Formats: sequence, structure tokens, C-alpha cells
Amino acid sequence: MRDHLWAERLVSWGYVTLQVDSFNPRNISSVCTLGGRESDDMLARRVTDAYDAQHFLNTLPFVNYKRIAVMGWSNGGATTLNVLYPKRVDPFHAAVAMYPSCRKSLADLTAPLLILIGAKDDWTPAERCVAMMPSGKNNYDVTLQVYPDAYLIKKNVKPYEAKQLKDMLLIAVRVGKTLTGLQIIMPDGTKKFLTGTEKGGAYLAIPGTGKTVYLVEGWATGCTVHELTGAPVY
Repeated sequence: MRDHLWAERLVSWGYVTLQVDSFNPRNISSVCTLGGRESDDMLARRVTDAYDAQHFLNTLPFVNYKRIAVMGWSNGGATTLNVLYPKRVDPFHAAVAMYPSCRKSLADLTAPLLILIGAKDDWTPAERCVAMMPSGKNNYDVTLQVYPDAYLIKKNVKPYEAKQLKDMLLIAVRVGKTLTGLQIIMPDGTKKFLTGTEKGGAYLAIPGTGKTVYLVEGWATGCTVHELTGAPVY
């Protein structure tokens, strides 16, 4: 769902989008359990997939081949970084990597790069990307944006109606107009309710405008829907 919502968002900004599925055609459900050579081989295949997608876009008359960029999350973010290492005659022209695993120097890449990552991320630590940032003159700009809350960057949402206490997010839980407790979201995404919170008939609300009201499951999903529509979400 995240990828579809981002595709819709980019289209609303005037961009052509192409989503590349490296997993289902290969009967792969997850790369998180791969290690060693298997992981390296899969990453190489995803880099090839990215360039194959770029070549396809180059054939479309409504696409400016000089402005094709690449964007990815987590393992896709690592793929994005690896796309920028080879010296090719047909490089991408910009890149956005969200919470990638930074394992090599980010110097001498083939396009400008923006990295978005959470400071508390314990799966792809921000410290690795900080350590890999170029220190001297570089061919292209490399921008590293570290957010204080890993949960927000992993979900790619703004903290609508949430309050932050240290590294936790606090979300008001209501029954009708009465505040009945709090939902607590930890940096790793673990959720729990404050002791005594009344959950029966309760909801989390994001105010908005318009006549359409969206009912969703999950606070982060609600934030994304609200960001795309501006509508009230429960």
C-alpha cells in the first residue's frame, strides 16, 4: 500500500511513475531472511531491474529521459544506493533512498542523492549512513536527513495529532468526545495502550475538511490517507 500511495502522490505532483516488482516474479516474499551471497545476488538483480525499468521509460514519448530518478525503501533504499555506484553511460539523474543500509562510501556517486532515515532505527542504523557520507569534494550533492523518530520515517508520515515524549509517540484515544487514554508507539513500531485505557468503541482521530470521512485500520495508514486527501480520518 505504501508504494501505491507514494506513486499516487508523485503523480499528483506531475511525475510519471513506474513501480518495479523484483519479488513476486521470482517467488520471493521477503529478503529480510537472506544473507551472504544470496543477499548480494538479490541486490544485484534489483539493480539490473532498476536499469531495465529505466530503459523501458526511455522508450515512452512522454518521458524526459534526462530527468529519470530512482526511489526506494529499506532494501529498495539499499538498491537505490547501489544503482548509483556503477559508472554507466545511462545513469539515473537523481535518487531518494529511505532508511537504506549504508555499507559503502557515498562519495563519487553518479547522481544527486537524498537519504531519509530515522535516528532510532535499529534495523538500518542512521550512524552507518553518517559514517559513509563524503568528506571532501564530490561529483554530486549527497543530502542526509536524519529524523528523531524512526517510526515516522519508516511509515513515511507526518505526526498528525500525535505528541512526542522522548522517543515515543503518544496518540489520544477517545470514546465519543471523551478522552479515555493513550496509545503508545515505540521507535521500533511496537504499540501498546496506557494502562486503564478504555478500548471498546474507542477511536483515534485526525481532523480534516470535506464531506468524505475515511475509516481505516492503523494510525500510520490514517495519517497517509489524511495527507493525500486532507479529509477527516478515524
